[in-house]
Amino acid sequence: NSDFDNVRAFVKKFNDKYAKLHFLINNAGIHYLSLPGRPLFDVSIKQVSKQGYDMAFATNYMGHFLLTSLLLPKLTSTGESEKVPSRVVNVSSAYHVTVDGSMLQPHPTGEPNPIAARADVNTLRHRRRSYGNNKLAQVLYTHELDRRLKKEENYNVEVVSVCPGWVGSTGIVHETPIGKLINMFGFEINAASLVVIGSCLNPDLTGGEHCTNYIPYWKYFPLHILTTLGIRDTVCDLMAAGLLFIQGLSYGFHIVNSSAESYNEKLEYDL
Repeated sequence: NSDFDNVRAFVKKFNDKYAKLHFLINNAGIHYLSLPGRPLFDVSIKQVSKQGYDMAFATNYMGHFLLTSLLLPKLTSTGESEKVPSRVVNVSSAYHVTVDGSMLQPHPTGEPNPIAARADVNTLRHRRRSYGNNKLAQVLYTHELDRRLKKEENYNVEVVSVCPGWVGSTGIVHETPIGKLINMFGFEINAASLVVIGSCLNPDLTGGEHCTNYIPYWKYFPLHILTTLGIRDTVCDLMAAGLLFIQGLSYGFHIVNSSAESYNEKLEYDL
């Protein structure tokens, strides 16, 4: 949820009603292509959360960050009492590889929020890279939270990120030509849930992993060179389109590496 007041209200109600929390799956998400008026292309349509942040960044990342932080004590106590770690599963996307993390860095002018979080930056570039920035932020947060938990010797909670691949009938880009293709060739929801359920239950995971329903092939592309050439967005869009048609060939539960930028410890810490 993009409204932090709602997140806090939910946590209070949850804590009042339930004594334990074994799994937290952060899966809320919006895409500017699917919202009324197509704000991905019409930057005159303001997208501002109640607290003044970019709507997609607040929904896809900041709300999850706050929810996880507030529920961490209950996750910890549950893992401790059950003698089995609780799990946080952050549902990211292969689209995290489309961005290099530069819009998630602290602004050089001293502005406290990274460009990706700002609602006053209404440019096509900002909207175009919004989803990738949100999803990279989720993976970065997964790595940073995992590192902090282990540093604090809190082994009662494990956190992982996942990408289910292209999934039909989710509504995230509905009623568009792209949405129709995804509905035709994407995983059905039951099939796509494999990576989420597996990330909750797989005993081999220890925290910090990135899991998918398919074998990604972005590792074969020199993403840093594409960034230098200014063509990373375009090439990654083509890669993502190709993945839609071949992801089923390697369907299964896979533990893989996320993008190189997602392991940038300074960026993880700053974010």
